[in-house]
Amino acid sequence: MWAIASSKEIRTLYQRNAVTSVLVADYSCQQTDWLFANWNRIHQDSDSTWHVCVPTTETRSGIGYGEFAKEHFNSNLSLRLGMMYGIPEPKYPCMVFDNYDPGSRQKYVSLDDYSDSQLAAFFRETSRTLRERRAKGNWGHKPDDIIREITRRERIRRNVTWATAERLFSLIMGFRG
Repeated sequence: MWAIASSKEIRTLYQRNAVTSVLVADYSCQQTDWLFANWNRIHQDSDSTWHVCVPTTETRSGIGYGEFAKEHFNSNLSLRLGMMYGIPEPKYPCMVFDNYDPGSRQKYVSLDDYSDSQLAAFFRETSRTLRERRAKGNWGHKPDDIIREITRRERIRRNVTWATAERLFSLIMGFRG
């Protein structure tokens, strides 16, 4: 997991050959508190296949920064990122999966009203899918096919509703419309 202080930092993750997602939230809530409390587990489970970016006032990455991210959560940056992607505020908090293509609308998962067990299932199953794909050598740099596979997994399909952002945009490559 990555505590990021600017959208430019997300662009550097493009070279790391991992799925990149961004937390968009307007304030700390049960779902973001759960994310911060489980920071270390999510970081370990994803095994460098998934970069979960959390807007904060200072940059940090790796194990042990969940409390830091909670204390330094930057709701202004998070809201700007949500507006850039075209995610309506009623869908916050959500995880946006950036596919590095500014000509497509990004997929996101609204985490609103998710219980702790639903959040755990989502992060566990997504991390497992990504680890399995990398182990099999079935890994593309663009995560569209990976995102489709994640949505097909029965365990998380029951708990997760995927939506599409309203704007053509990627933080990796810039704005298209």
